[in-house]
Amino acid sequence: ASDPAQYVTLNSDSKFDSKYYKASELPENVRAWAFSKPVGSLLEVYRDGDSFKASRLVDVKMMPDSVKARHILIGLRSQSAEEREKAKAKADSIMNVLKRGGSWEQLAAKHSDDPGSKDKGGDLGWFPSGMMVPEFDEASFSSNKGEIKVVETQFGFHVLQVVDRGKEEKKVQIATLERKIVPSSYTTSQVYNKAAAFAGNNRDYDKFATAADQNKYTRRVANNLLQNDRSIAGLEQPRELIRWAFRSKKGDVSDVMQFGDNYVVAALTAVREEGIAPLKQIASDVKVRVIREKKAELLMDKVKKAMSDKTDIYDVAQAIGVNVEKAENVSFSSLTLPYAGIEPAVIGVASVSAEGKLAGPVKGNNGVFVLTVTSSVKEEGDANAEKYRIANMYQSRSYYEVFEALKNNAGVVDKRYNFY
Repeated sequence: ASDPAQYVTLNSDSKFDSKYYKASELPENVRAWAFSKPVGSLLEVYRDGDSFKASRLVDVKMMPDSVKARHILIGLRSQSAEEREKAKAKADSIMNVLKRGGSWEQLAAKHSDDPGSKDKGGDLGWFPSGMMVPEFDEASFSSNKGEIKVVETQFGFHVLQVVDRGKEEKKVQIATLERKIVPSSYTTSQVYNKAAAFAGNNRDYDKFATAADQNKYTRRVANNLLQNDRSIAGLEQPRELIRWAFRSKKGDVSDVMQFGDNYVVAALTAVREEGIAPLKQIASDVKVRVIREKKAELLMDKVKKAMSDKTDIYDVAQAIGVNVEKAENVSFSSLTLPYAGIEPAVIGVASVSAEGKLAGPVKGNNGVFVLTVTSSVKEEGDANAEKYRIANMYQSRSYYEVFEALKNNAGVVDKRYNFY
């Protein structure tokens, strides 16, 4: 193709990417090819996820990672040819004034339609490649320092000047033709027929489970579904499946349902009635919690022994064979800890611990913790601002909670799940 960008635009499943990439931004197979071959070279067809791709090296340039620029935007009030000509003429006029030494501050304040930069002389600061719309981005990174030009984008006409350029390095522009791998109608019908045969031949859960194991199908589990739930992990808009579950009896097997690219056959394995569950029904859940509690007790004893004659957290870590992780900017209102997850007990202990002292062991949600506060900053905060925030929060909740109280008091039962 004489114009690879146009060829990709007309024939590819994804549009042409005009960005210039440095080596570290490309996949390994593309990087090795792009930075060792001349412009015009072709990369053999390769698979990338659910697509086949072919690439051609379009251009190689020395370019900066970022530029500092300023602009004056002449926006379009409409998309008419007359309005475009009028806006371009105004932008050209401003460019000529600037080239003769006109003031960016005065002209931007008076004429720019960009509210974020007009009062700063049009200054956009430093920005990396790919941050702006394509036409503006290309003009910014292809301009010389100090050069003034007019650029047209979807927002109108920009009078652009690159004030400074970062350190330059080699970058490449690649045209990639992509063909997404999608199933044919034949494949789709074959998979559907297979799912339909499975559903038709296994109408109770025992047969369902046996056949699934024999065919090496993975049985996914969706626990504790509620009547008005609208999501199941891994399925796209599975509302129909949830409605089926609440119309069915334990042991029932569904017909084939389609969710996105998946055909699903479901079996109802358990029904939990409203109220207090019998122990037999939740025995496995209780067992898991008891094991966690007993494990926590054993770990607490182990950690206490390791701490008994030590004052340094690294010595404790070495004694019990674990690593020390650092968590920065943790406040009393934090919800999570890096590397640990949701750990309110640990955060609470940290907020009242003295600097440099060992604290713990603390039984958390995901483990037993020992901690040392390395530094702390106390801020008094603004009590009035906090009162205002809390008042607004409760005000926004009041409408919903009043409605729910009235509904519950009247004995209203929400059965919309029967219909949608």
